Amino acid sequence: MGTTPEEVEDTLPRAGEEPLCRTGSRERRSVVTAPATRSAWLRVLEGVRQPLLTQTPRWLDGLTAMGHRDASRLYSLPGGRELLLPLVARGRGPVAVAASWPHGLGYGGILASDGRVTPEDSALVAADAARHRGLRLSVAPSPWAPCWTAPPTGARAQDHHLTQVLPLPGPRGGAWAGYSTNVRRSVRRAERAGLEVRRDVGGTVLADFDRLYRLSVDRWALAGGKPLALARVHARFAEPPRHLAALAQVLGDAFVTWSAWREGEPVASIVVLHGSDHAFYWRGAMDRALAARTHANALLHHLAIEESQAAGHRFYSFGESDEGSPLAEYKAKFGAAPLRWSTYHFERFPVSATTASARRVVLAAASSAAGVTGRRPDRPVEPAQHGGARRS
Repeated sequence: MGTTPEEVEDTLPRAGEEPLCRTGSRERRSVVTAPATRSAWLRVLEGVRQPLLTQTPRWLDGLTAMGHRDASRLYSLPGGRELLLPLVARGRGPVAVAASWPHGLGYGGILASDGRVTPEDSALVAADAARHRGLRLSVAPSPWAPCWTAPPTGARAQDHHLTQVLPLPGPRGGAWAGYSTNVRRSVRRAERAGLEVRRDVGGTVLADFDRLYRLSVDRWALAGGKPLALARVHARFAEPPRHLAALAQVLGDAFVTWSAWREGEPVASIVVLHGSDHAFYWRGAMDRALAARTHANALLHHLAIEESQAAGHRFYSFGESDEGSPLAEYKAKFGAAPLRWSTYHFERFPVSATTASARRVVLAAASSAAGVTGRRPDRPVEPAQHGGARRS
């Protein structure tokens, strides 16, 4: 998975050390292997009921192809149980940043070989994470199986998230009844709008997706009163096309792009990732003017949902939104239910608080500039990417 057991993440306790966790009057020790071998990872997954695509070695392969370094942690407990913390890192020494997973790149969290993550297990991993000697170690657990219900000891900061998930009720077409009247009307209008819908696998049409995404970046910048050049530079840094291409290459047929075209012009496109029994809406972009006239987004999501149902998936995740936002309202109209969860940050210094303060200063300056130029700082109603990195 890109590294060998000898290449241990140098900002975490060394492999073979025994992180100590005290829970009440009890002490628990474990032997750590880092990074975890693929065989160990698969062994732990055998006991996990319904693991997510983003909790598999295959997902790690995608992240390492993006440039992240494997720093996964295997905890061997007395009695034969094992815990696994999927983890990647960037940087070395005191400036290293580790995450399970990085912001906007899916859900990690603690996995247990017997399928049960106990409070003692969570405390053990938190104690190990608190010993991280880099800038920050973050854990974004599965919203369906959060590691902690309250901030664990050692976590300096937390981010709260809203994920919206559509349960899939069995046979193809079953989700239609849960759509709002507006969504069903939009799908029917899109079917009559003369759209050509294309389904591609493995990232063969990512150039077309990227074209729409860059249009979206410009629109998000103007709507938020942000300098256009700065927004474009940030987008290239945060979402370089090679990252999506790397993920597509690793996932293959599990990476599906739905796109709508009209008279030879791309209108809208969404990327949907398929796990063994679930689907994630991962990225989306559109030409807003054309999409508004044709209702293309509603049709693309409807087709992706129908395909997920036909595959026997349990749910279709719409990803994250801000509470009470137009985006959250849009997703709720499909019948998506809310899941609330938190990411926890283990930091040597208050990195998250400092970053948040700097972000507020920048946004305040942008809002002031928007007032001077007359731009409206409204948020577009558009599906955002999965995993927490929202666009505004």
